[in-house]
Amino acid sequence: MNNIPNKSIRSIILGLILVVFLGTTIYVAITKENNKLVGNRLEDIYYENLYDDNDYDYDDYNDYDDYDDYESDYYDEFPDGELELDSITVTSLYNYVSLYPYIEGLKDNFKVTDLTKEEKMRLVAASLKSKSSLLSQPVEDVEEKTIIVNGKTYNSTTPNIRYKSFEVTMMYSEIFGSSTDFDYSVLMHDGDNVIYKYHESANGYIKYISENKEEITPDKPVIVKAERKNKKVELHLKSGAKTEVYIFEPKEGYNYLYKFIERKSEQTKNSL
Repeated sequence: MNNIPNKSIRSIILGLILVVFLGTTIYVAITKENNKLVGNRLEDIYYENLYDDNDYDYDDYNDYDDYDDYESDYYDEFPDGELELDSITVTSLYNYVSLYPYIEGLKDNFKVTDLTKEEKMRLVAASLKSKSSLLSQPVEDVEEKTIIVNGKTYNSTTPNIRYKSFEVTMMYSEIFGSSTDFDYSVLMHDGDNVIYKYHESANGYIKYISENKEEITPDKPVIVKAERKNKKVELHLKSGAKTEVYIFEPKEGYNYLYKFIERKSEQTKNSL
């Protein structure tokens, strides 16, 4: 008989535990559903406000002729004229070409379509160098310690430094708009004293430096002017006593993603 109260107490405790468990489960389920509904509603409100603020009604542009008119009107919001030197467009394009004034082996005036593959890779090397703290990295040892190019000896660094293959091809595509003509067999020159060579085993380009030479990074040029003309962007960069104009045009299928197409000295440009 003395065990009956104990059994009753245990039953009550177990019952309370079961009630708490079921209550907690139901509460969690309801909370999740409410959060989902609230999240969906917030998303709805966001997009409602987004499209309420849009002056254009997409339902009014069901045929392609009308849409072309809409697109033309939309991009007229960005007219020709000078650009802010600290704008995202200007700074991003400047980062690509900031070391181009110091590339050796290129004419003062050139069009990208006239460049050789080796000359294009010089541009890629300069663009990568401006972001070297992000991209250049050590890699395991490679067998080819020395290479000879045009009678000049270049040695790999210790430790070896590389750019990953996709980083090089990506930069190539970003500069020139496509990497369909990319050639892994072409050496990547960074001035006269540094060369990057592709190694399949390293899945990237290994850095080589000429004997008894130090790598020098020059001061970047100053942006003196930036402007948009007929959807093209021109950056006027001053380095030393000379000023050069770097010209970009929209990549195919885009209006505000640009590719580099031409360099002119400012004197030559003004005389045209």
